[in-house]
Amino acid sequence: MRDNNNNLHELTATEIVARTKAGTLRVEDYARALLAHIDATEPALRAWVVYDPQRVLAEARALDQLPPARRGPLHGVAVAVKDIFLTRDYPTAYGSAFPGHTAPPGIDATAVAVLRGAGALIVGKTTSTQFAASTHGPATVNAADSARTPGGSSSGSAAAVAALHVPLALGTQTGGSIIRPASFNGVWGLKPTWNAISRDGVKIYSLTCDTVGVFARSAADVALAAGVFGLSEPGEPPAPSTLRLAAVRTAAWEHATPATEAALSRAIALLTKAGVTVEEVELEALAEAAGDENTQWHDTERYRAVIHPEGARAFWPDYYTFPEGERAAERGQRLESDVVEQIEDGLRRGDEAHLAALDTYARLRARFGALTAGYDAVITPSTTGYAPLLDETRHTGNSVFCTLWTVLHVPVVNVPGLTEDGLPVGISLVGRRYEDAQLLRVAEAVGQVFARDA
Repeated sequence: MRDNNNNLHELTATEIVARTKAGTLRVEDYARALLAHIDATEPALRAWVVYDPQRVLAEARALDQLPPARRGPLHGVAVAVKDIFLTRDYPTAYGSAFPGHTAPPGIDATAVAVLRGAGALIVGKTTSTQFAASTHGPATVNAADSARTPGGSSSGSAAAVAALHVPLALGTQTGGSIIRPASFNGVWGLKPTWNAISRDGVKIYSLTCDTVGVFARSAADVALAAGVFGLSEPGEPPAPSTLRLAAVRTAAWEHATPATEAALSRAIALLTKAGVTVEEVELEALAEAAGDENTQWHDTERYRAVIHPEGARAFWPDYYTFPEGERAAERGQRLESDVVEQIEDGLRRGDEAHLAALDTYARLRARFGALTAGYDAVITPSTTGYAPLLDETRHTGNSVFCTLWTVLHVPVVNVPGLTEDGLPVGISLVGRRYEDAQLLRVAEAVGQVFARDA
């Protein structure tokens, strides 16, 4: 039972909505239990940049005073916000230690405003790597194993959901910054179709790739949050026997550790046993059969030719400072070393390489939809393995299995439930652009298969 104030923090978003609607739960009681749990566990987890208990309680009391007719679909649900989103009640530091980067409170990013308008209880801001670009992680640790990275750049959001600090959290993905930390911490993560959720009020790294998404602890909660953004529809998940999935390892398979190899094999075996049709395919082979040029779909250098020039423009004010003679010192104060490296790599590549990469991906996006039209989804690894041990740079892990789907603008769901060596290893389901609602129903069905084996 989870009805006393000692364990209300365990409630999922759908449970909170149901109980507040039934009149059996006050948002203030829920908030007090949640804050007590955060206060007890945050010193070890370090997922938060800022949260204000008195502000949270005041917001909770205001939500309790709303008449039923004015309560939104997320009434009372606690939400964490990655600290690259502007918020009206907290400053935004963008994951940066440089004081000059902090924006004062004053206005909500569009995604935050949508959640708040739906009745969500905004608890505070969670940690990010600098500008959601650096691979050097913040102080946050993995919720499943404190000796390991939580992933990045949405480090605090994923860890906070996994540690039961909140049932929902906002994150962003430029490479693998939702799917990778979701996999590492063992939670659901949705990277929707590119630009399906507004990026207004969010720090931009790459205009081509940056995507706003969510973390949750259940498929129902992912769908609930996605519905607020118009990305899901009510409906039962399909029967496994009706599903046809394409298992795609991609050309990045050489980076898979034994944990990922075992997890993907196990996932395919479980789904096949449940009646799902799973066919192992290669995108290159599908394209060749369709008469296309045999383009290499996974290409890390081509992906970098997209994001690094765009990052150079986004971070230019901190790179190209005046007076000219003090630039090196200024960069050292303002930018982390790997952010500088990305800017300089983008400048070296130049406009011609950038345009060539953009044009290639524009062609591949349309082809991916056509080539996978006979499948309900693609099943593929989320990460190279389980979360790596923290090193001296707090490296957030390899995003090589995520970048292709991000730059193709397709929706991706990390489905948790599988473990290797006792640690979470997620599996990704990939859909076609703007078929997010269908992908979420398929993901729920797959999650149910995994849960039966747990």
